[in-house]
Amino acid sequence: MTEIGVVLRWLHLLGALSLPGLLLVDWLSRDAPPAIGAWRARLLTRCALFAVLLFIASGLLLLAYQATVVTGRLAAAFELEVWLGVLRDTRFGAVWSWRMLLVLLLAALILARTRLEAALGERYTFMLCGVLAVAALGLIPWAGHAAAVEPGATFALASATLHLIAVALWFGALALLTWLFWRTAHAGSRPQHAFAALTLKRFSALAPILMLVLVGSGIVNAVIHADTIPALLGTDYGRLILLKLALLVPVLALAWHIRYRLLDRIESPAVARTGARLIRREWLIAALIVACAAALSLTPPGRHVSPDWPLPFSFSYDATYDEPGFAGRVAIGAGIALFGAAVLAFGMRPRARRRGVVALGGGVFLLGVVAGFAPLAVDAYPTTYWRTPAPYQALSIAQGAKLFAQHCIACHGSGGRGDGPAGRGLSKPPADLTAPHTARHTAGDLFWWLTHGIPATAMPGFAAQISVEGRWDVVNFLRALSAAHQARRLGERVEPNRPWLAAPDFSYTLGQDSGHALKDARRKRAVLLVFFTWPESAARIEELTRQRGALHAAGAELLALPLNPEALRGANPIKLPLVGDGQVEIAATYSLFRRSVTTRSNAEPPPTHLEFLIDRSGYLRARWIPGGDFAGWADIKLLLGEIKRLNREPPASPPDDHVH
Repeated sequence: MTEIGVVLRWLHLLGALSLPGLLLVDWLSRDAPPAIGAWRARLLTRCALFAVLLFIASGLLLLAYQATVVTGRLAAAFELEVWLGVLRDTRFGAVWSWRMLLVLLLAALILARTRLEAALGERYTFMLCGVLAVAALGLIPWAGHAAAVEPGATFALASATLHLIAVALWFGALALLTWLFWRTAHAGSRPQHAFAALTLKRFSALAPILMLVLVGSGIVNAVIHADTIPALLGTDYGRLILLKLALLVPVLALAWHIRYRLLDRIESPAVARTGARLIRREWLIAALIVACAAALSLTPPGRHVSPDWPLPFSFSYDATYDEPGFAGRVAIGAGIALFGAAVLAFGMRPRARRRGVVALGGGVFLLGVVAGFAPLAVDAYPTTYWRTPAPYQALSIAQGAKLFAQHCIACHGSGGRGDGPAGRGLSKPPADLTAPHTARHTAGDLFWWLTHGIPATAMPGFAAQISVEGRWDVVNFLRALSAAHQARRLGERVEPNRPWLAAPDFSYTLGQDSGHALKDARRKRAVLLVFFTWPESAARIEELTRQRGALHAAGAELLALPLNPEALRGANPIKLPLVGDGQVEIAATYSLFRRSVTTRSNAEPPPTHLEFLIDRSGYLRARWIPGGDFAGWADIKLLLGEIKRLNREPPASPPDDHVH
């Protein structure tokens, strides 16, 4: 059924896009000689009415198709009640109704054109028809991907509308010129032939501007809906965009040939026939581009799909910048590329163009680009740019920790440092997963290695032992493990305006109330997350209870969570908001972030008391572990000052819920 939907949308777009372009040609040829005035008006009217009929017929079929999509039943295409429900209850139906009404009005104006021009004048009649055609066209994005962009739907809709208008003026004019030159080149009179040549010359003067707008807005749309190179190369949406660009190349080549090789001689019958063939080819390729656009409208945008990377390598600065000789190799490549660009520019000087020098400069430039990018190359896999479907949450991380302990601890060690007993005799030691290099690999790389293993190492694949969901949980755990290594520099003081460490989200209950989440709590104010052991932390809990009002006034929400919940199963003496449900998983996850510079490994026993300060955007900003030579947050004034400082900062972009 999807193929049927693409065909119907393609036919519908052909009709919708033709109308503004036909009106543009009508305006460009408004001073046609009186001898062919009636012939011109008749030709334009027939073409416009054909486009309207195509629009209406395909629109009705498209409504029937949408009825089958909404209901999941093929028979719904023939049920009037379902049609009315689609029109009444869906955005597609509302947009469809308004567009159909506008085009029916446009058809009525075209039929009554002679009377309207006599009453309003040619200019105002054209303006009225143009407004209706463009309005019907401009409503299309409101039922498409652009309307669903968040945030920035207004900009996306404006860009999509501008793109459609530019396409319509170019494509519709090209459609009429194709028909016009076919008619005049084979059976047209001399005045008709002269009229076609003049119209083509006028359109050729306007076409470069339309093409610049078309390409520019198309690039903006591609960035909005397929915002990365992986999305462009690795998703159906991105590949359709690339196909559109590839088809545009022969269109531009044909347009260039017509404009610069034929246009000055287009009055010649032989040249006109050649031009007619080239214009027809240009329109046919343009129709294929419109078919790609129809397929795009039914394809999920690239930014919402995990791309399947098609190449065995990719480029990553984060994973390669500290390799030996990296900076020097990149600098050498950049120097070669600059030299090649200089030779290329020299060879392309006006009136002194030399093909050999141009070829040499282009080759040296490409060689420099390859040499400069080669140090950035890393191995890549089909899953390299997949996003984790499992959110970066405490429950997922804790589950991943359990699976890691079950399958990976023998080689990588209990703390993930690569010091497990089974790894000591290996020729290539297991990786230290707490080191920063783990974070430099994508989540998709880690998932691939967990699934298939790593060649030339003792690392096996675990596809048969761990489920797909479990492997993504392990990926989240490895991300948290690496982040914990970087978290060693966290202290009692907030680094001003430097959020960088994502706080794993979690859901919880407060007493009898369920449905709470850390994400919701920290959106309103900073969160002081307190992990305590009872009764060892009794004094600190009493102090926080007394200062709860001051903490709230400073802008902090306080959440407490016991590290030994069994100690509170009887009478609960805690007067603070106590997190319930998932206590073990939450504590296990946040205990990963307890490491300091003096902590040797995550395998060491966790402290009995631990406090984190989380900002409103969702980042861990400060941490306090009682003990040592400094009072830290035992001095409540210091804690209140850090909370106030944190709340004075402007909100940052929140961390992604799914790691990359």
